[in-house]
Amino acid sequence: MNESSTTIFVGNVDDLVWIRIDGRATFTQSPFVRKIVERSLVGGRSHFIIDLAACPMMDSTFMGSLTALSGQLKRRIPPGSLLIVNPGARNLELLAGLGLDEILDIDAEGTLHIDARLKAGQALSLAMEDDGTGAYDQAWHVLEAHEALGKANEANKARFKDVITFLREELRLDPPADTDS
Repeated sequence: MNESSTTIFVGNVDDLVWIRIDGRATFTQSPFVRKIVERSLVGGRSHFIIDLAACPMMDSTFMGSLTALSGQLKRRIPPGSLLIVNPGARNLELLAGLGLDEILDIDAEGTLHIDARLKAGQALSLAMEDDGTGAYDQAWHVLEAHEALGKANEANKARFKDVITFLREELRLDPPADTDS
């Protein structure tokens, strides 16, 4: 399965916005998930579920985007939330490999929001569409996601330093003040 065959479903379930990723979660889908969150915030909703039961893997951009969104939601007044449910063993391994299991809210056991989970199957509708993200905006999104990963922990800062430097050069941005470049 490639990322072009990934489908995103979204629906409002109780006070939650439920987003289900069916297929691989990559840099192609992450800007659209961000737009779903932004539109929902404007509509007064600030609690999100990212359901990965049908998602076999995530790339670093998608994980970085979730990290950035989670941080933004937690800093809101009143705070919002982003909970990852049904990640599966492979996605848990990917998250743990970047130390994100320590900072993201993850329901690996499937014990939270059981009633909403049952309602979600009926409430979700197809949401994936061409979001019109151009090359510049896509590069900016990838940069933002990787900078969020770098802020998550020191190992990630070193791991993604070259990616961040390359993207900043491509976007003609000054290097961030807190790097060793």
